Amino acid sequence: MELQVVQQNLFGAEAFDHPRRISAFIAFLHHTRPHVVTLQELLPWSVRALLGSPSLRKLYPHVRSDLLADSPWTYVLTSLPRLRRDRIEGMNGGLDLSLINVSGRALAVGSVHLSPADCPSSETQPLKRHAPCPGGVKRADELKEALHYLSTWAKADHRLLLGDFNFGDSPHLFPAEQTVLAEQRAKYVDAWLVANHSMPGYTWDNRYASHTIGHIPARRASPQPRQLVGARAGGTG
Repeated sequence: MELQVVQQNLFGAEAFDHPRRISAFIAFLHHTRPHVVTLQELLPWSVRALLGSPSLRKLYPHVRSDLLADSPWTYVLTSLPRLRRDRIEGMNGGLDLSLINVSGRALAVGSVHLSPADCPSSETQPLKRHAPCPGGVKRADELKEALHYLSTWAKADHRLLLGDFNFGDSPHLFPAEQTVLAEQRAKYVDAWLVANHSMPGYTWDNRYASHTIGHIPARRASPQPRQLVGARAGGTG
């Protein structure tokens, strides 16, 4: 089967028109019905919105019991049979792991939110092109830890790590993070770059950051290009 995966940071700040944003995202899930959805920055108001949607509760049968039992910062939704779920604390908000049955094959999926990059993004604070963004070593350690847990957590045919990685593809701005990705190339491919090598993945003003801020380490997967929703800098997609 062709697996449809959606990755979304729900953005925890309530001051930025969160009702309209979360409502649009719920409508998007209802329309597209992806098999797997990885989320970050879950807060009580976004949890209430997700649980308040009958269509989402029906599509993702585990969501009610999971989100009522705890309040995860990161989470994996799935409409497919779930074999196992665990949470690993640390890594700036925890790693949420789900083992999913995809047509008889086990897929391990992790959702993670790495530490903020804290890179200036406005025209009044242009980023120094050859100065690494702050926090790179910490993010690199978190990424390494997340990949370690994903690789050893459960027996799986395929593995995917998705989330808000908070770094881009520039070796000058993100040397520590890119080193970790390079070290993992024997086991993982960056599915985002393979499938969307010419497509931007904005999560902040890219003129002062990097060309791509989409990284999806995938093990034994065959990614295919798809349309990016909300590719405009400063967009909410």
